[in-house]
Amino acid sequence: MKLKLKLLGSIVVISIVIAMVAGYLVYQEEKEPCGRSVWYTFEDYTSHAAWEGVANEESPVFTPDKYMKKPFDFNGYENIKFSDDKLEETRSDDKTETELPLHTGYPYQLFIFKITSENVKSISVKWEGLGYFFYSIPELTGAAVYVWNKTLCNWTEIGGYSNKTGKQIITCSLTNPSDFMDNGFISILAYCKILGGGESTSHLETDYVEVKTVS
Repeated sequence: MKLKLKLLGSIVVISIVIAMVAGYLVYQEEKEPCGRSVWYTFEDYTSHAAWEGVANEESPVFTPDKYMKKPFDFNGYENIKFSDDKLEETRSDDKTETELPLHTGYPYQLFIFKITSENVKSISVKWEGLGYFFYSIPELTGAAVYVWNKTLCNWTEIGGYSNKTGKQIITCSLTNPSDFMDNGFISILAYCKILGGGESTSHLETDYVEVKTVS
């Protein structure tokens, strides 16, 4: 009799677990009614690429290839794989000797994702990081994130901030993905909005970059 009761108890527990899993799956389907979602991050950076540099212009004006100055090294990719406060830094004095004055300019980082999904209905972009001249002074902080619009042939700003200290999160949903997918690639540009000058430097630091597609 005791054996039968134990067996019955096990069946009840298994049934509850199955019901909970089924409920979770239904919830997930209801939460994503538009279709299949795919996340792209730099955890697998063999399909993605990143560069950094320092621009003279307050806002980006060139095509993405013009911002492919210095490729990220292994540690750079490791720093932007996860949202874990391991920051990859680009400074306004990260210039060559032929690009004087050394401390002047706007640091930027370019991220290119290869989109393998088909029939993409929307694209969501997330960037976590910060831009600043003096970290402790809110008035001297600011960054913006742009996505290359191949239809208009320019950079579209998808978000930005100023006068805030600490790491910020910028997100945007692109409902016209065909404008931003160029031969299966999407280009994202993080840009420090504070000009380095004199003997001081401006900084752009990225913690994490993510692209999500819904098909």
